[in-house]
Amino acid sequence: MPLSRRRPRRRTPSGSSSRHDDAGPVLRALAASVYAPTAVFAVGSGAIQPVLVLAAMDVGMSRPAAALVIGLLGVVGVVSAPVAGGVVARVGGRRAMAAGTVMAVVAAIGILIAMSAPSAAAVAIFVVGVVLQAVAANLWALARQGYVADAVPPWARARALSFLGGMMRLGVLVGPAIGSLAILAAGRRGPFAFQIVMVLGAMWLVLARALPSRELRRARRAAETARARAVGGTTAPSAGDSTEPARTRVDLPATAAVAAAMTCLQLLRTNRTVLVPLWGAHLGLSDILISATFAAGALVDVAMFLPSGRWMDRHGRLAGILPALFVMGASLMLAVVWTSPIGFVVSTCLMGFGNGFGSGIVMTMGADLAPTTGRERFLGWWQGIGNIGAAAGPFVVSTLTATLGLVAGMRGTALLGVVGGAWAWVAMPRAYARVGIDLRGRALANGEVRRGRRLSAP
Repeated sequence: MPLSRRRPRRRTPSGSSSRHDDAGPVLRALAASVYAPTAVFAVGSGAIQPVLVLAAMDVGMSRPAAALVIGLLGVVGVVSAPVAGGVVARVGGRRAMAAGTVMAVVAAIGILIAMSAPSAAAVAIFVVGVVLQAVAANLWALARQGYVADAVPPWARARALSFLGGMMRLGVLVGPAIGSLAILAAGRRGPFAFQIVMVLGAMWLVLARALPSRELRRARRAAETARARAVGGTTAPSAGDSTEPARTRVDLPATAAVAAAMTCLQLLRTNRTVLVPLWGAHLGLSDILISATFAAGALVDVAMFLPSGRWMDRHGRLAGILPALFVMGASLMLAVVWTSPIGFVVSTCLMGFGNGFGSGIVMTMGADLAPTTGRERFLGWWQGIGNIGAAAGPFVVSTLTATLGLVAGMRGTALLGVVGGAWAWVAMPRAYARVGIDLRGRALANGEVRRGRRLSAP
């Protein structure tokens, strides 16, 4: 075909060719120092989760007291997140992770000691250990999240943070399986000993591999140059792709608007983990089928973290949060009307598929809204707000089921998805415009910023 008759290259909405919208070099630069340690730490933490309540009873607690203490994990997660963000901002990611490592190791050793000699002192040691575990998890999560949010360009942010979230989810999925093997080898103390090894291994990975500032800058520059050449034949990336507006203050109205949608998502996510087993038992299904179905849904969820990040970078954050809210809500209603074992399996897997669309969405929206100065502090508060929704979920479910019944709990949670989705549809574009970015986290032109602010004004 003559050159004069060639069709012009089709461009994506972001202004770049999808073939060259490649975050692979950037993600690979983060693999050894960010993603690998996160996965190792998460596997160790996940290994102890199924046995924490059993360990509480081993130290002399009653079942109600054991359940209450485990509930402390959620409360401490809410309270400690803003403090952890401040610590990361003040001392840096490495020192914060080192402090988190020491806390996790001390906590695990303390719990092992408490399990060997049940007493009132053992109960106190166990409670302190649970608190330290929650704080350590926040320090690690915020240190990694803050670094990725700073280091990765806006056009690859969702992919980078979705991958980070995938590493955390992998720990939740793989950790309990390995923990069960540790139980076979050493009883209930085995998972805690395994956690110590994994946490120390994660910190060794961090110390052995410096944060890839030079390598990351090189990978980022190469990727941005490829994108720029693909669209305009230049060697300089567009400003909107690589930069974001300099913000020294938090935009409270925008943050509150997005936080409302995020809270609905967190409530829905937490509620489904409680409702699915309860609904399976309500249908009279075997424990084996319920557990296997729950695991299948989790596998579908984890498998979505790679495509979801690319999806959100290309189509915007609404493209992630709306399917998560609507699909999970619809799948809960499907479970209510399709009461056969097949319906239970299909609806549970569909919930995992829907939730997978939002893999990393909470971290990504937080990074989008965070001021360029004091980012870690903001992310700490953002994580705390998200933890409120996660911690409140079981209480919402128990209230609904106790007063109105399990079916009402299912329908109420499904309605939460519809309400949250409708709110996100209306509020998020205006909230993002207020801070000078589009729904892909990229800088708006001055006129677009002004229009966004006018639209979002009372």
